[in-house]
Amino acid sequence: MRRWKRRLCSGLGLFFVGLGILGVVLPVLPTTPFLLLALWLFTKSSDRLRHWLLTNRVFGKYLRDYKSGRGIPLQSKIYILVLLWAAITISALWAVDVMWVKILLFAIAGGVTVHIFHIRTKPRRPRIVVLVPTEGECRYFKGVVSDDVDVRISGVGMADTASAAALALAHRPDVMILAGIAGAYPGSGLKVGDCVLVARERVADQGAFREEGFVPLYVSEYECPYVEDMLAMPSAVGCTVNAVGAGYVARAGALENMEGAAFFAVCAGAGVEFFEVRSISNMTDDKRADWKLDEACRALAEGVKKLTDEIRS
Repeated sequence: MRRWKRRLCSGLGLFFVGLGILGVVLPVLPTTPFLLLALWLFTKSSDRLRHWLLTNRVFGKYLRDYKSGRGIPLQSKIYILVLLWAAITISALWAVDVMWVKILLFAIAGGVTVHIFHIRTKPRRPRIVVLVPTEGECRYFKGVVSDDVDVRISGVGMADTASAAALALAHRPDVMILAGIAGAYPGSGLKVGDCVLVARERVADQGAFREEGFVPLYVSEYECPYVEDMLAMPSAVGCTVNAVGAGYVARAGALENMEGAAFFAVCAGAGVEFFEVRSISNMTDDKRADWKLDEACRALAEGVKKLTDEIRS
């Protein structure tokens, strides 16, 4: 985007932030639509302003929760509605003399009330289930990850992961997390010890061997719509494979694993909030003896802690 367009988007974004702040005290002005519009404009123009808006002490968490569909705590709903109806009633009875304006104010209050009731009520302390392919990968969770986080061993590969995710969903968790180690592709910009959230998973090696070699035939992609609102760690794109390090895989991502796409498909189909955390243990062209498994498992524990703390903050 050209510089003048970025400046224009940033300026408009700041203008809508101002309108949103005014909407907090003026009942005739909405707050959330202006702030969401400002967030969209900052996304197009300024990472610094977008980060400022999402981390703002007053409405940053509210924006992230609202945008990602996590909902609003019941206490916040009550607080919003009490302030709304108090402001509307005072304005209609003592500040406005025109009858149709009074009716309009109460109609706005009614509409906002209906909207608030339709927003999901966020649990005071959401129940989080973490699936880990092997016991070794969660060896450092104890004492780092909160004891009330439900950690389960899911098994390696897409079939075991899909089964474990479906069983976990039967108990109605608020958030599902898949956590494990992964190999990074050379040139991906990732290094051993890095920990990332996976924004998209690509099924990369379902196909057929023909005369010309391996031909991908059933390439599917799944996205996590919640990653862009999280600040715990950077994001990357994953390739889900059946044979890690296989030279014939179409490398459309930064890292490879054996479970991610199945986890994304099950959680997205169930409509539950979900994330995938991966720590890098090796580059895909490293010899097995050079893998830094211990370092990666320590980084994974810290990554899961950061993510669960942010979800519950």
